[in-house]
Amino acid sequence: MKSLFITLAVCFCLFGCSKSDNEGCKDTGGIVGTWELTNEKGYEIDGTRRDEWTEKEEGYTATYVFDCGNTGHYKFNDGVAGQYSIRWKYDSKEKTLEVTSVEAGDVTVYEVKAISSTALVLVEHSVQPEYEYEYHNESTYRKK
Repeated sequence: MKSLFITLAVCFCLFGCSKSDNEGCKDTGGIVGTWELTNEKGYEIDGTRRDEWTEKEEGYTATYVFDCGNTGHYKFNDGVAGQYSIRWKYDSKEKTLEVTSVEAGDVTVYEVKAISSTALVLVEHSVQPEYEYEYHNESTYRKK
């Protein structure tokens, strides 16, 4: 009987006390996962020229993978396939998502316009008045 108790205690410690696969993912607001670009709309103003779009370019693909531990990668294909590693930080209270390219160090801060278990809408907006430049893009992703 004593050996059965010891065996059960060892099994409990080995299997019952293991770390959760989602450890470090608390309060992510549903960001963790793979998100595939489905649509884009926006505009770009450069001086007197204004370009607008209401859908993503044909053949263009983009996918964000947000892993636990605030890491991941971004894959895209705009005629030439590419991928880079990212670090990310989501603030559900401020509704912002900061994505940093590990290799280049570039930082993009998105407004999280909407998020659900199946859809993510990110807005990127920048204004450079000294160059008479403005860029606004709304990207819709679906969770894979």
